[in-house]
Amino acid sequence: MNVAPEFAASTRVINLAENIPVAGVAAATDWDLDTLGYTIAADATDNADGALFTLHPVTGELAFQVAPDFENPTDADRDGIYQVRVAATDPGGLVSYQIVTVAVSDTNDNAPIFTSAATATVVENTAVSAVVYTATRTDADVTAAYRNVSYSIKAGVGDGVRVAVNAATGAVTLLAPADYETETSYLFVVVADDSVNRSERIVTLNVVDVNDNAPVITSGATGTVVENAATTTVIYTGLRADADVTAAFRQVTYSVKPAVGDAAMVAIAPTTGVVTLLSPADFETKTSYAFTIIASDGLNTTEKSVTVNVIDANDSAPVITSGATGSVTENAATTTVIYTGTRTDADVTAAFRQVTYSVKPAVGDAARVAINATTGAVTLLAAANFEVKTSYQFTIIASDGVNATEQAVTVNVIDTNDNAPVITSATTGTVAENAATSTVIYTVTWTDADVTAAFRNVSYSIKPLVGDAARVTIHPVTGAVTLLAPADFETKTSYLFTVVADDGINRAEKAVTVRVTDRNDNAPVITSAAVGSVMENAATTTVIYRATRTDADVTAAFRLVTYSIKPLVGDAARVAIHPTTGAVTLRASADYETKTSYVFTVVASDGVNSAEKAVTVSVVNIDDTAATFTSGRTASVFASATLNPVVYTATVNDSADVSQGVAFSLAAADATLFAINATTGAVTVRGATLAMKGKTYTFTVTATDKGGAKKAVSQLITLTVS
Repeated sequence: MNVAPEFAASTRVINLAENIPVAGVAAATDWDLDTLGYTIAADATDNADGALFTLHPVTGELAFQVAPDFENPTDADRDGIYQVRVAATDPGGLVSYQIVTVAVSDTNDNAPIFTSAATATVVENTAVSAVVYTATRTDADVTAAYRNVSYSIKAGVGDGVRVAVNAATGAVTLLAPADYETETSYLFVVVADDSVNRSERIVTLNVVDVNDNAPVITSGATGTVVENAATTTVIYTGLRADADVTAAFRQVTYSVKPAVGDAAMVAIAPTTGVVTLLSPADFETKTSYAFTIIASDGLNTTEKSVTVNVIDANDSAPVITSGATGSVTENAATTTVIYTGTRTDADVTAAFRQVTYSVKPAVGDAARVAINATTGAVTLLAAANFEVKTSYQFTIIASDGVNATEQAVTVNVIDTNDNAPVITSATTGTVAENAATSTVIYTVTWTDADVTAAFRNVSYSIKPLVGDAARVTIHPVTGAVTLLAPADFETKTSYLFTVVADDGINRAEKAVTVRVTDRNDNAPVITSAAVGSVMENAATTTVIYRATRTDADVTAAFRLVTYSIKPLVGDAARVAIHPTTGAVTLRASADYETKTSYVFTVVASDGVNSAEKAVTVSVVNIDDTAATFTSGRTASVFASATLNPVVYTATVNDSADVSQGVAFSLAAADATLFAINATTGAVTVRGATLAMKGKTYTFTVTATDKGGAKKAVSQLITLTVS
């Protein structure tokens, strides 16, 4: 007999966490051991939620078609408890039923959702205790425990290290007060964590700038102004810096602090900071201005004490304090000061008080006086003479380089009995040598500026013990001078004496020179030696001998000589002489091997008298013949590893002439491979000859005389390396 399947109970309760689709397995027992089929009994009144499930017909697995969500139940009465009636049917058609209740429980499956904004603001300098941002959130989970969150700041992101958050309240604070000038915003990430799920919010905290920085006056503490400068002249300009970023906070107004220093004497432009004086500066009354400028940005102010120094200007002319007259005694020395200019100057600066004195040109007697530019002392350029000029008029100028003052001056000349006779005869005379002692060699004449005849009578004399006074005599009335012995030009070319004219009170003297007229009566004397020398092969322009001479005659014309070679004497035909300089040269270069000396006679003539000198010039032998090679043109060596071996030795014969030895050398092109000893002629290889094996090389050796004409000879050498 077929027995119907049986469920363990007519009802079953399954507790299932949300989001799990499989609720369980329907399992019935069939005593006939038949294979059962499972279905959902759709027609049952207690199958309200059956449409939400699937039931496997063989295994009996009961599953939600859509995994249940505790926060959003879909059961018929929306209480999260689902009811379904399942049926187990055997092959004979017998059915057994079970009512299954699935109770869905809540899980923490929803992350918090931030509701607070992504931006916030904070005024700079706000205390660190102030909350600058508060994180808020919602959570879809129903269970209160799943809705509890902990707030934190995400590490390593933006400015996270500069902020802190209250883990429970989400209140964010700064770790240091905000400073707009260094940081205009903070970027950080707030994390909300319900222990299973977490959410993040990127937050930008903008800093609001405030006027919290006072201006800093950067202009200096000093300035300058030239005295008398216009009142529009800028004597100082206030400059400032301000750490605030906002332009409005950087706008400043300048002012001068009242009642401080010279505040009442200056003005300042409130916008530009330009300071000017209210009246022009005068260094003589005030050398500096002290004031304090203020820079205010409307909230903060800064002060700076300023000193503006007045630069003295040369604005005061000198005032000449010396009088308008002076006097000088006639004949006073030209060093005598006839007037001294003095002055005062209102300028303070010493340099502006320095004056230079001058005489105004082209006014009165300006050309007759001189003034010391520094002391103002006036002197005459020529001693005053009352008989010619009784006074001098001139104008002095005192200049400080910018300003000048003038003073007209008259200096009166004081007359004296001061005129001595004036000898009008010349200071020179002449006499022919050997002339008779009765010959007048000089005659004195005179004038006298004095008018009185008695002052004009004179007697003549020779001033004793002066020059040649003992050799001459003078007539006391006529002034005729004669010699006591005839003149001889060769022993004395002139006579020096002083004639005296005496009017009884004053006397005048005149130094006189009487020149003796020379005659050509002495022959030249050749003073150059009788020998000379010349290097063989020297150019024909080489001077082999130079004639010199003396002549007892003093007159230059009588001492002029003409040189010549005496013809037909010795080697006269082989030499030439310069008629003026006496330089002797060969007509052909000397050759020691053919002639060892030259003999000739030099003649010196002054046009009236002549002198001769026999001369021998020796030829100096030099090495002018090149050497000849005695070493061969070929050489051979065996290749070896020896470094720098000698491969050839050059030898020469230099006996054909006087010799100072030879210097050996190689052609430049051969120097990279070979070297030669300049003294021994030994040629060496640079390196070893091993690499040269089986090759033939050529090089050129040159032997150059060390002395004389430095003649050179070369020979090409062929070297074989085997």
